[in-house]
Amino acid sequence: MMQAALRPLAQYFGMQSKSKISRFTEQTYAVFYYGITSPLGLYIMKHSPMWFFKTSEFFKDYPHREHEWLFKFYYLFQAGFWSQQAVVLLLQLEKPRKDFKELVFHHIVTILLISLSYMFNFTWMGLAIYITMDVSDCFLGMSKTLNYVNSPMEVPFFALFMVIWIYTRHWLNLKILWSVIFEYLQIGPSILDFKTQQYKCWISQPMVFILIMALQLVNAYWLFLICRIMLRVLIFNIKKDERSDSDSEEEEEAQQQ
Repeated sequence: MMQAALRPLAQYFGMQSKSKISRFTEQTYAVFYYGITSPLGLYIMKHSPMWFFKTSEFFKDYPHREHEWLFKFYYLFQAGFWSQQAVVLLLQLEKPRKDFKELVFHHIVTILLISLSYMFNFTWMGLAIYITMDVSDCFLGMSKTLNYVNSPMEVPFFALFMVIWIYTRHWLNLKILWSVIFEYLQIGPSILDFKTQQYKCWISQPMVFILIMALQLVNAYWLFLICRIMLRVLIFNIKKDERSDSDSEEEEEAQQQ
């Protein structure tokens, strides 16, 4: 898709530098992917008792060992996508950004959350976290795409993206963290029983909290960068991705030519 459809689209919009074309195809593909997984995740949540982010349902009738085929397909398909993204990062198939270390840390935490939630039957909570990441990433990708094509909608959409990011990556994630603290042990049985795959107990509670909090800390760092971008746009009319090395990349390409 990136080679056959998105690269020609970048050239249609007049992009010349290889680095800018590469970034455009990466972000536009992200919009395509998250544009599918976001509504699919919400659809699955809609047909579950925890709509809309009803956190108490994470722990009712636990352990959740059986799921409908669509839920399981979505969960494992997403696991495959994030694992693939981790390989792309580790092999540096895409040029590393300034926040490369934070991105690697984010992927490690995400893969741990995915694998452990599936292994220990916390998949309803995992579904909620999937949705918070997918929806915000979809708007992030669209915001960057509009920047690359110099759209007049760039700044208004970036403001919308900020609202979506704060709501999904912070408000909803903090709501999940609150649930881990105050609902985790209070709702349903809280014992360690390997035979019945019952892992919701005082031992697992801090592990779950630490992983989600680690994700929240990385999100907070990125929120700082997002706010700084918005301030620069509003005050100095500077529209630049804090994570990008675009200027230096394009200068290097010009010198090589």
